[in-house]
Amino acid sequence: MQKSKILFLTFLLIFFKLNSFAQQGKGYMMVAIKPSDAIIRLDTMRIYQKQSHLPVDVGTYVIKAWAPRMKMITDTIHIVENKAVLFRRKLEYTDEYKNYKKELRIYNRKRYLPGALTLVASLTYLGFYLKYDSDADKYLEKANASKEEYESLTDLVDIQLAKSDYENYKDLYDEALDRTVNVATQAMIVIPVAVVTTGVLHYYSSKLVKPVFNEVPLLSDISFDYKFTGQAQGPRLNFSFKF
Repeated sequence: MQKSKILFLTFLLIFFKLNSFAQQGKGYMMVAIKPSDAIIRLDTMRIYQKQSHLPVDVGTYVIKAWAPRMKMITDTIHIVENKAVLFRRKLEYTDEYKNYKKELRIYNRKRYLPGALTLVASLTYLGFYLKYDSDADKYLEKANASKEEYESLTDLVDIQLAKSDYENYKDLYDEALDRTVNVATQAMIVIPVAVVTTGVLHYYSSKLVKPVFNEVPLLSDISFDYKFTGQAQGPRLNFSFKF
């Protein structure tokens, strides 16, 4: 008698279990996570971002997403029969990666800024020298033209006007020439000092250790999933490998 009851209860349990499986429906979900190369898992199953909805069994799932340099997120998603669910997230950089970028900027400034400043100083002096030298040539040409003009004139008023232009251009030429000489003199002092200073700073900066960013992947890129019960939420086998 006891054995018959056990068999009957076992039959009822199997019947209701199969019935619940048969009644289980499908819902739909779409995942949109930035960055686009994020690794996404729905429970233990790897899923991919697509432009269409993915059919999923009705139920509650744990969804995880991770990408290199990003914080992993863990959330739950509820799938309702014949309903579409959009899961949208934007991953944030980890504190370790932010700190690495900060240290890398400091390293680059110490390593390359002295040379960059020397180059900028040299180009600045060269630019001023070329400008003042060009201005001097331009004013000299105009002064000579004005001198030739007033020497060929006969009217006293025209002669005075042309001579005034000549003297004005001659003064501008002298000023531009003085600026050219001053810039060249300063450059002969500043640039060698800057080069020596840069060499010393570069020697010490070459001993700096460049920051390195390392991280351990938080989600597997390879997975094997198997469900024993068809579309139902049955037992799973899962093998995961770090990459």
